[in-house]
Amino acid sequence: MYMTPRKPQWRRTRGLVIVGLVILCVMVAALGASASPSAAATKATLAKNLTAYMAAWNAHDPAKAATYIAKNGTFLDMTVGTPVTGRDNIENQVIAYFINANPDCKWTRNRAQTIFGKDKVSYVWTYTGTNTQPWDASTPATNKSFEFSGQTFIQFTASGKILHEYDYYDALGFYKQLGWL
Repeated sequence: MYMTPRKPQWRRTRGLVIVGLVILCVMVAALGASASPSAAATKATLAKNLTAYMAAWNAHDPAKAATYIAKNGTFLDMTVGTPVTGRDNIENQVIAYFINANPDCKWTRNRAQTIFGKDKVSYVWTYTGTNTQPWDASTPATNKSFEFSGQTFIQFTASGKILHEYDYYDALGFYKQLGWL
């Protein structure tokens, strides 16, 4: 297994956190101007729902993971650049897409690098797995293992559902590990 030296890994993770915090500040300002929840869910509710959402991913259950997303929720993978809107679309075009292509996937949140706000959370994570199934009809499985890190920003509804999710990660490193580049 390839091991990255600790110091550069820390610098990359620290860099992700710093960039993420800057983006979170911009998001908070931008989302504050939009229709925000009238009463925020408690931090305990947000933490519980986030943990359950990630547990559903790790149980490889797209339908269950989608129950934590608001019906009008949006998901933006910053490496793709086009938001996916609506719970059903997110379930099929994002969650099932990743889980089905990588049936042994595991998504781990770094709890020490998790920041909760009134109705928002930001956290650093690691995603691992082996691409043993096709991504779609034109992208066959590579049968290669991968591990990459990223950062997510989520805004929740007043009831604790995911309203907006924004993911940032090292797509170049991910694509190289899969042999696409």
